[in-house]
Amino acid sequence: MSAFKDIKDGLLEAIEHSKGNKKVNPRLTKFDDIDIKALRHKLNLSQQEFAEKFYISLRTLQNWEQKIKSPTGASLVLLKVIEKNPLAVEQALHNSY
Repeated sequence: MSAFKDIKDGLLEAIEHSKGNKKVNPRLTKFDDIDIKALRHKLNLSQQEFAEKFYISLRTLQNWEQKIKSPTGASLVLLKVIEKNPLAVEQALHNSY
């Protein structure tokens, strides 16, 4: 299914729901846990370098690595994208095309 079709179908579903014609069951995406420390080591970055490069608070990164806290929402998505394509994230954040 194409992204356009997904968006179109979602929009049509939202319109029907807003009119009371359709009960919508939310779709939740569950990500596997991410080993942030291993990811950082794979990129050969110190905690300070990783935090600065990806605009993450150093204290937050340390809490994630020590399992004191876990990334959620947008932070988790950002980490998953960094895991898959760190260069794309760097380019998007630093406008270095």
